[in-house]
Amino acid sequence: MRKTLFLGTIVLTLLIGIGVERLYHHLTDGFSQKRIESIFSTGENMNYSPNPLDKQLIDKALSQNYSYLSSGSQSFAFESTDKEFVIKFFKGRKGKMKRTISKIFLLNNKKQKSQNAMRDTFNSCILSYLHLKEETGLLFLHLNKTKSTLPTLMFYDKLNREFQIPLDRFEFILQKKALSSQDMLLEYKKNNDFTGAINTIYKLLNLTLARSQKGYSDKDPHLIRNFGFIGKQAIEIDVGGFHRDPKKDSAYFFHHELPKIEAKLCLFLRKNYPELIVPTKQIIAQLKQNENYKPIELLNHAQKNQ
Repeated sequence: MRKTLFLGTIVLTLLIGIGVERLYHHLTDGFSQKRIESIFSTGENMNYSPNPLDKQLIDKALSQNYSYLSSGSQSFAFESTDKEFVIKFFKGRKGKMKRTISKIFLLNNKKQKSQNAMRDTFNSCILSYLHLKEETGLLFLHLNKTKSTLPTLMFYDKLNREFQIPLDRFEFILQKKALSSQDMLLEYKKNNDFTGAINTIYKLLNLTLARSQKGYSDKDPHLIRNFGFIGKQAIEIDVGGFHRDPKKDSAYFFHHELPKIEAKLCLFLRKNYPELIVPTKQIIAQLKQNENYKPIELLNHAQKNQ
């Protein structure tokens, strides 16, 4: 009887703890300063000196406050006061309840998987910075902790709570802020600008083609969720899923990546902009029929209709 009562108390305590944590997660998206403390050690220097041409922009970005923007699978994003920049902190430690459960059930293999996933994400960020900088709007990488190099900035979470975060102690990336593809397309729809919307599709596909021709694949090529625009230039907002594999050549893009792009894009269009489905399918069909189609030709085609 006592044993049953004891076990029941443990289960009830765990359930209450999980419920409280889920409520907190709903209100804050799970963000806390502890949550972005990394227990991951790369064992190597993964920081890169910023491009001197970007110094003025970086100094501007690192001299203002940031407000909560969104939460992704790999990071928490904050936008600058002037709405020109985004800082993304990588998700490190799990919530307290999840750590407790992991200890109880000895889920050490999950920790190793998390560290491997973090290493893959960091490697993708480096690839982006070195080879896809213009295509991603990346300005600065900070993938190793430093000392007395970076300022302490004020960040405001989803509940508008203040956090003074010393950037030296955390892994993050700095990007130019982009308007999401979704917002761009919906704005064109609102203004009955069908040509502008079609050109947006052209530019997004052109970007994925240009990236594939450089030899890089994207594990989540979602043109709506992970892409955006800085002015008229399309960029990939999510930089955590790139990899280079000699086996994944242009044929891989056309036969594996492009169908994923089409399925996810048409799912959005069917719900939000059905008038674009037929021309979008025609554009993609044209690409599939000609695997030597050059990105510059696609862009010129779009420009003729501007």
